[in-house]
Amino acid sequence: MDRRPAQTLAGLLLFLALPLPAEDQQPLHAHWGFHPDSAACADPARPDKRWAPTAIPSPTPGCYRKRFTLTAGARFALAFDGPAPPEVFLNGQPLSPPYEFTVPLHAENLLAILAPAGLTTPLRLVKDPTPPPAQPPPHPGALRLAVSPGPLPANRTGFAVLTANQAGPLQWSVRGPAHLAGPALFGSVNLLRTTATPGKITVTATNPAGETASVELWSTAVPLGASWMREPAR
Repeated sequence: MDRRPAQTLAGLLLFLALPLPAEDQQPLHAHWGFHPDSAACADPARPDKRWAPTAIPSPTPGCYRKRFTLTAGARFALAFDGPAPPEVFLNGQPLSPPYEFTVPLHAENLLAILAPAGLTTPLRLVKDPTPPPAQPPPHPGALRLAVSPGPLPANRTGFAVLTANQAGPLQWSVRGPAHLAGPALFGSVNLLRTTATPGKITVTATNPAGETASVELWSTAVPLGASWMREPAR
């Protein structure tokens, strides 16, 4: 019985089970292309000179170029364990220290290093070198209040929704014939309830920075018999 197919299959399964090198562990000391002309670093279309040295470190002056495939959108930095070379290019575009970059959406990318005195410094790729700075939340602008439209009857059944353009906590206060249906220290939305007395109502909100905003509204008298609830004026 020929056991070679089974042995071949077992070897293939073992190969597939081996862990692949992590992106930040890719060796950078070998498989470099080279061109003696420094202008080749900014020209990805120019072919490499295959006869030149392709291992790092190398004392030969010129442009060292390495083609690689990494996950698009991942962030890397090129780290040098010694003095950095004068210029580094990614797909023909210069990279400035600390040589951080986001992998472009290309099938293959070209990393090029211009080394007029040779590339004698060991180098490596570092994945996610520094997280991008957190962007501050957009400033909502000056504190402003808005009130829901519609009539506001002065019979204790009238309600109005008050909305601020800033998140809480806000200190709410009312002046006039109404009171808050929600807490005085609350978020960006609160509720106002009328009394049985018509008149001008002023609502004020204050944010933690001490900024204030106010809105005015009027409650209107309800004709006798027009409401199911009648209470004496207070």
